[in-house]
Amino acid sequence: MKKKKRNNSAKKAQETSPITDTPVQENEEKKDFPIPPGFRWVGLLLIADAFIFDANRLGALLAPDGVISIVWKRGLIGIAQAVLLIAGACLLFQSNIPGELLKLMKKQLLVILGVSAGVIALLGWGLTYFALCGMLPFLLLLLLFDAFLIGRYHWTTPSGIRKCAKHAVAFCASALLCLTLLETYAYLHVESDGFGVSLRGQKWMNTYWNPLTPEGFRDITHSPEVLQNKKAVFVVGDSFAGGHGINDIRDRFAEKMQQQLGDTYETCVLAKCGLDTRDETQAVKSYLPEVKPQTVILGYFLNDIDKAAAETGHFYGVKQAPEWLRPVLSNSYFADMLWYRLFHSLVVVQSSYLEFLKELYADHAAWKIHQSDLHDFVQACKQRGTEDVRIIAVIFPMLNAIEQTAPITATVAETLQNEGIETIDLAPVLKGRPASELVVSPYDAHPSKELHAEVGKMLAERIQQPVKPAINESEETK
Repeated sequence: MKKKKRNNSAKKAQETSPITDTPVQENEEKKDFPIPPGFRWVGLLLIADAFIFDANRLGALLAPDGVISIVWKRGLIGIAQAVLLIAGACLLFQSNIPGELLKLMKKQLLVILGVSAGVIALLGWGLTYFALCGMLPFLLLLLLFDAFLIGRYHWTTPSGIRKCAKHAVAFCASALLCLTLLETYAYLHVESDGFGVSLRGQKWMNTYWNPLTPEGFRDITHSPEVLQNKKAVFVVGDSFAGGHGINDIRDRFAEKMQQQLGDTYETCVLAKCGLDTRDETQAVKSYLPEVKPQTVILGYFLNDIDKAAAETGHFYGVKQAPEWLRPVLSNSYFADMLWYRLFHSLVVVQSSYLEFLKELYADHAAWKIHQSDLHDFVQACKQRGTEDVRIIAVIFPMLNAIEQTAPITATVAETLQNEGIETIDLAPVLKGRPASELVVSPYDAHPSKELHAEVGKMLAERIQQPVKPAINESEETK
């Protein structure tokens, strides 16, 4: 009996660890599971990151993607939070975890869990993003990493299948890692798009389209008392006047004009994305009714004819992605970036939208209605302003198709001049200049900071000049 016990003890002594291939001593089984002490700080970081996940649950619930998508995101956040808390506790309180408990929890799996969570923590505090958008590829990457470690220490019998599986896991892990890095870049690189329909374009709007007045205009809130003691200037328009693609409103033409005019003037910007002439007329009528502007500046772009065109059956819808691709585009910033860069911006915006605008102004019925809208705008400005109110229209062509849209801007300028107001037609001024100098980016054809500064200077000089008969800027350049 004693001999049998000695043989069992000897056999145990010969057993080796699947991780280190060194003999496992009998008395080692009673010790705590050895985790390097340097991993304590990783545990603290993991626990902190878990609370970051928890703080962003509200953001996931408010994401406008539908109930199924919200539940999916919330589930991912809950899984990630649980993983981080467990791994962080194991690493932080390593000296208090008995070896028998670790043995029940599968020693290798705990090490794998700690290493996987450590990889996440070492990437920094970007976990908030992965919780809301890029979490799925990253979790898949960690699962593959776990599978690799499990196979490395549990599937030890050499075979062709084992070799192929190892290479397949390594390839998938590399691909997912690249995808995760690209997803991170696409999320962090905030960029506007011309229509504000992409994920990154919406993120730009949420980040930079501020401050907002109570009326929803992108401007600071002005005090009527201050305006009554200064020369009030109203700048009215859509996204061109609002500064779409311009991160800081101080870089818009309205603010650049204000800097040159000085403290005796106070500029108010009445601009929102998507406003047309009828909306702009209503804005002039309703904004701070106790204030009489001395100057009203209309930032005109060719789509200001939209409502008049709609009455004659013209509608432009931004082309949507195929139905099967939309779930991917609505949850992946990288896929969204590829779609709008490689297809949407180059094909749709620069070709079909230009043709649509040409079609609108070629429709005599739509143009006649729009002329009436422009007349109403001028009358509203005269009724709201001082007796000698000046109305100046700065007319923007399509900046990546200036020559093609120059005939349209000339027609609009002539119509406004017939209404007795001053015009600055930018098409002749900008003709021949490369679009890259004029637009925000190849994917957003709104005016660049440099063009905003140039237009602001033009307007300031025009306002400071004595009133003269209405004249088209194109005539001055001849």
